[in-house]
Amino acid sequence: MTRHDPALTEVEIRSELLRSLSRSMSDHEHVLLQEVGLLHGSYRADVVLIHERMSGFEIKSAADSLDRLPHQVRAYGAIFDLATAVVTVNHLVRALEILPEWWGVTLATAKAGTTTLIELREPGQNPSPDPRALAALLWKSEADDLLASSPAHRGAASTRKAAYDTLAATHTWDELRALVSRALRLREGWLPAYSRETGGG
Repeated sequence: MTRHDPALTEVEIRSELLRSLSRSMSDHEHVLLQEVGLLHGSYRADVVLIHERMSGFEIKSAADSLDRLPHQVRAYGAIFDLATAVVTVNHLVRALEILPEWWGVTLATAKAGTTTLIELREPGQNPSPDPRALAALLWKSEADDLLASSPAHRGAASTRKAAYDTLAATHTWDELRALVSRALRLREGWLPAYSRETGGG
């Protein structure tokens, strides 16, 4: 029996998204993470791809509401180079009304038990990221290590806020993204969200 698209669950969409992103990467230098806290944990990105740039993916299944999407758009917009909403058909029209033009849009559909992701709009470059919000992805110890390794700084900052402010003020966006991406890649205790060997997280 063919299943209607609105029956798609968040778990099914996430699983196919992780598989699709992993297949699209031609090298092993990428990292996929799930449930990454943004803005000190006020929001969470469903899936994050760290490669040459940082991409965030927000999933909206049939059972989800779009009430928080405008706030999530602002949180993603502070941090990610690229952002994509992955939505079921019942959310498509409203999502397009809410999302800025630089956001990508992917439609999640299902037929005969198979989930398919259809890219309707490619993501564009984020026009106004916030370096301070990007720096805040780091743990305080990670921020201190970055400060201590730079001749321009005098070791650890007194507070977490001071560490983030200093990193944001003394690096370009590309420099800061590279530093934060490397710290997230090396962070111990984080398991990849997907691997080709296991087929899942």
